[in-house]
Amino acid sequence: MIDETVAATKLIQKIIRVSELLVEREPKEYQFAHKSLQEYLTAAEIKQQRLEHLLIEKNEAWQGTVLLYAAQVTSTTSLIEGLCNIGEEKALTLAYDCWYENHKRVPEDIFNKLMELSYGVLEQYMQGRNWREADRYTYQVMVQACKQETYLSVDSLRNFPCGDLNRIDHLWQTYSNRTLGFSVQKEIWVDVGGKLDFAEDIQAAIKAVGKLSDEVGWRLDGQWSFYDGIDFDSPEEKPGCLPAFLFFGRGRRISSVWLRFLVEVVVLFSRIPACKV
Repeated sequence: MIDETVAATKLIQKIIRVSELLVEREPKEYQFAHKSLQEYLTAAEIKQQRLEHLLIEKNEAWQGTVLLYAAQVTSTTSLIEGLCNIGEEKALTLAYDCWYENHKRVPEDIFNKLMELSYGVLEQYMQGRNWREADRYTYQVMVQACKQETYLSVDSLRNFPCGDLNRIDHLWQTYSNRTLGFSVQKEIWVDVGGKLDFAEDIQAAIKAVGKLSDEVGWRLDGQWSFYDGIDFDSPEEKPGCLPAFLFFGRGRRISSVWLRFLVEVVVLFSRIPACKV
């Protein structure tokens, strides 16, 4: 219990010395040492005062607060709808994160609306030939389709929803004159001797991945080039070079994740005929 006879200045100085919750930014100006605590208290106050509209208006700047609020409230439906109404990529991704925090209390039609809007953003990137953004956002849409948190597991790829796999591949093929897409990559994979099930023949799989990468430009003159080997202005000139963020995004390098890369390639390409893409 706070002693009301203690001066505010002395109380603040004691908090700074003992708990280190506050820091003095400027003379007589204080802020929380950890932003997360400030965001949590802001989220709690917004919940108490019923000021959810502020989170929707300031969604991009207040992402941490939005997520902490989503974890506190009974239902995030109205928050997700508000973010969906903005319709921009960052707002939609934040809406999905809020859905993930409390999805059991959100009607399925709200999730379906979110997915439709996300596909709309993906298509806009392709229409504008913004291939780099389309590649990056394809991964986000795939995460959402599998209802994962932030990344795709091998099991997610193994059981990837056929409807979404078909839709994503169709968009890539449509806007690239059938030169890009997972199904294009799978055909190249088969042409260079790749199999849809290598069993325990890892060396054969490594050899096939190398040939595939040479064909699509992920490897140049025997050296891994990753994104540097992709011409995002005219990717159609190197059929199958995209999508690639699934394999090389998030700062990954083949040298450290060879086995996972091999598994992802084989599992995803095996899913394509199963889904009749």
